[in-house]
Amino acid sequence: KASSTIFTPEQIDQVRKHLRVQNPALGIFCDYVYYTFLRPKELIQIQIKLIDFARYRINLTPEIAKNDDVRVITIPPALHWHIDQLRDGAAQYLAKYGHKYPEVKYENAYIFGYGVAPHPKPFVKRDSVSEKFRKGVMLPLGLSEEHTLYVFKHSGVDAALKKGYSIPATMK
Repeated sequence: KASSTIFTPEQIDQVRKHLRVQNPALGIFCDYVYYTFLRPKELIQIQIKLIDFARYRINLTPEIAKNDDVRVITIPPALHWHIDQLRDGAAQYLAKYGHKYPEVKYENAYIFGYGVAPHPKPFVKRDSVSEKFRKGVMLPLGLSEEHTLYVFKHSGVDAALKKGYSIPATMK
């Protein structure tokens, strides 16, 4: 079922402010969905090794991309700080997980693994992130059932089109 629901700019600000305090990692996840138009299901499968840090890009493999095709996602400037943090985060990662998961190298960690933060293990199901969003955002803020995590993707596309991006540029 297609949805024409989008978040208003005011709702996006409300959600971001709420998540900054309540769950910053989920807030970053929402920003990725909003700015990159990636589906939550794709986002939870991305490993650090798929990031081109020099060019601020994510190289989606056919196993991850919805259409079973290689796709390159350009990371917008609003998320560069997070990519820089990931690039420089190997030491923190090893300090946190190296003893428990010595076989998982940093480049094989998921950027949004268990806990919606860099982790050796992926989220098992996209629904677990969606449920975090429902319980942690939709319910406390009184948003409608239609204002799901996935709607951030639609809202980001709508914002890009309103800023003057062409449909082909937005699709790419």
